[in-house]
Order: sequence, then structure tokens, then C-alpha cells
Amino acid sequence: MSNIKTINQLSLISIFVFLVSSFCSSQSILWEYDLDVDIQGHVGNFWIDDDQIHFNITNYDMDYLLALDKEGSVQSLTYFNDCKQHASIFPFKDNKFLSIGLNCWGHHKGGYDVRLFSNNGDQIDQFSGLEKASYRTMRLRQGYFFTAKPYEFGYSDITHGYVDWNVNVRQSKISIESLKREGLGIIPSRGLAQLTNKTIVQGFDYGKVNGNQMSGGRYGSVLVGIKDDKIKWTYPEEPDKHGITVFKAYKNKLGLLRWGTCLNDQFELLDSYGNLLESFNLKEAPKDLILQQGRIIFLFRHYIASYSYKGEILETFEYDPEESMDQSRFKMLDEDSFIITGFGSESKEPIIRMVSLINDMEEDKDIPIIASIDEVASNIRSVSVFPNPASIEVNFKIDGDVLPDEEFNAHIFSSDGKSLMVKSVTETQFSLDISNLPSGQYFYRLMTKNPKSKDDVFSGKFIKVE
Repeated sequence: MSNIKTINQLSLISIFVFLVSSFCSSQSILWEYDLDVDIQGHVGNFWIDDDQIHFNITNYDMDYLLALDKEGSVQSLTYFNDCKQHASIFPFKDNKFLSIGLNCWGHHKGGYDVRLFSNNGDQIDQFSGLEKASYRTMRLRQGYFFTAKPYEFGYSDITHGYVDWNVNVRQSKISIESLKREGLGIIPSRGLAQLTNKTIVQGFDYGKVNGNQMSGGRYGSVLVGIKDDKIKWTYPEEPDKHGITVFKAYKNKLGLLRWGTCLNDQFELLDSYGNLLESFNLKEAPKDLILQQGRIIFLFRHYIASYSYKGEILETFEYDPEESMDQSRFKMLDEDSFIITGFGSESKEPIIRMVSLINDMEEDKDIPIIASIDEVASNIRSVSVFPNPASIEVNFKIDGDVLPDEEFNAHIFSSDGKSLMVKSVTETQFSLDISNLPSGQYFYRLMTKNPKSKDDVFSGKFIKVE
């Protein structure tokens, strides 16, 4: 089905690996993998499990589910819904898949329902009762949440529904009359998020209506916090002409990107009740964001950067791909790697990239105490650092073969190699107070009193946030 081709042979589905430095930009396309099947469409939702990365690729003929291992090799390609309609595919229990919305099978007419598929694309079950509408779906711990709004642009109501792991479907209606703006229609935006207080956040876009279509672009956006089937808050309280392009949740906080004619590209942080906590401007519009404890990671066209909640730049990783991407999204694969999907800006073809952020500061800043990547990877013992990012203290845990009363020196260094802290420890788990350090990136080194090999030295980095 597939084969490895040369860099010059571009195809419809391409997977690139980049090695990227935060200070001296470096790019290395290690391989490019092509599929021998004519897939035209776009990469929709995707998810990462222990062994594979799954991509739902949709077009107007059918849906595909592409599975890659973490080296970028194709493991499977499965076809769904081959009747010129599509609904997004999501992972379900027992190696099954779920789709909610406009489904079909064979060459029969599509319908709005919930369907369960096997891992080879065969339909197992079908649960009818959904209305003709635009659907959005989000995974929850207890199953799946979905929201739907009729294709008309009025303010009658929206549907919120749940599908549990036994495929029980529950739906409820919620009035959105309070969101009405004279002369404008409303449609759901792409995003959904859930906060720790069980508030569901849904986005809507306003626009002028011409017949059965929105015309003239968006006329502003609004976020709605819904709990117990009632609208609890809206943001902004008085809708303006500023749009909301992306919003993501982390525990009880919500991060969002706003833009507008009177507003620069701006990040805003809300609490779980829709109150503004922080905001700052950005020099350019990010494509996507990941919200974490104490920091935000932004995906820009040519680089990835992390900021504190106050707007301080913590890290910047530049890369220069052969082709930039539009409508990009990303997720973290591990601490230093991301999966990025989108359209090629010129080719308009779907692209999947794995970007690895390798910090070259050890070489550039001549910090002798930081071991190389190869040395760290070969340690018999290992060190866990948590939380990361941290604000008050950072904890270290040494795992593996440690002698009784074995003594270690713990060093903390600034990003330019200046020694800031040294502590001697004999415990395999200990903490360092970093509350007086300014926000930013720091390096640590743990070394035995009398190191005899690289297995006696541990190094890495952590982020300090306010």
C-alpha cells in the first residue's frame, strides 16, 4: 500500500519530521512517507494513544482513518461512510469507533444518527433520533458530548447530548434567544471545551444572512458557558465585532485568541465563570494554542513559542519548513514533540508533521554541566521532575539503582549558564524552592559526589511561571 519516497516526490499525504532548536534554527527532514492512494480532503480530529497516532481524514466521497506509529510508518488505513457524506470518527472502547451526526453506509442515503464501527470500518450498530443539524463532538471521561444546531441561522435553540460507554444517548434543548443580535444570524464555531466545574464552553459566530447563507464574513464571536442545561455566562458580555478563532481549556481556566479591526491579535485568559483574568497582545496571529499550568504554547506559521500567563516569552523554537501550513492544529506527543496537521499553503494538500524541539543551548551557550541528549538517554537511573512548569517549588525524584546514603549535588542554572543554586541531597526525592526566581527556562544537573561515568550525571530543564 505504501512506500518511502525521496524528498522531491511530494504527495497528497505527507509526514515530515523536523529537528528544531530554540536558539539557532536548524531543520532536518528525516523522511517523507507517501500513501499510494488518492486521498483528497483534510485532516479532521486526531488523537494519540500509547502506540499509534490516529488521523480522521475527510472529503466529500468518504472518511478515512489513518493510523501511524510514532516513527511515522503507516499501520492501517480504514474507510468509513462511502456515500458522499461524512461525520467525524472518534475512538470508542474495545477497539471500536464512534461517529455522531451525518452518517451513511454503502450507497444508501445518509442520515443524522450515532453509529458504532469496528476497527475495519464495518458498521456494528446505529442509533437514530438525531435532527438535521451541524454537529460538534468532544470526548469526556464518561463518554462523548455532542452539540448541534439546525442549519438555519436563527436563535431558537441548540441541542446538547451525551453518549456513554454503553452507547446510551441522551439529548436536551437549550434556548439561545439571549444571544440574539438584530440583523445578524448565528452559527456554532468549531470549538468545544469543558472546565473542571463541568461547565461546557461553546463558541458561536455572528454574520449577515443572505438567503440560506452567511455573507460578508463574521461580525463577531461569543463564548457561552453552559451547565445543567442552562446558559450561565457569555463572553464578552456585550458581543462586539471581534472574532474568537481558538479557545482551549485547562482545568478551571480557558484560553482564547481574539482578533478584530480595532484589536490586535490578542490572547485572553478566563476563569471558569467567564471572568477575564489576563490578556496580552501578540505580534502575529497564532494558528493554534495549548493551555497548560502557568503557560501557553502557541503554534505560529514558522515557529512555536511558550508564554507565561502574563505575556512573558518563556521559549521560542523556530523552524523553516519547505511549505507553511494553513488551518494548522497541534497536540503534544511528549514533552518536546508535537504533531501538527493542516493544509499546505501552496499545494492545498493535507500535511501531517511531527516536530521535535531539540534545545541546542548546551552547545551554543557552552554550559559544560549539561549532558548531551545521547548521554541523558543512556542513563541507567532516571530523574522525574514535577510539576513542570512550576511556580513555588520543583520536585525531583531519582528512580533506579541508588546506593544507601548516596549523595548528590543538585545544581540550578539560568538559560545563559549562570549557577543560581547548589544543594547537597541524600534523599531520592527532594524539592527546591524556586519562588524567588523570575519566570523563564532553567536547567538542572544532578551529579553524584564522585561521578565515574555519564550514568552518574542527570540533566534537563524546567519552566518557572508566576
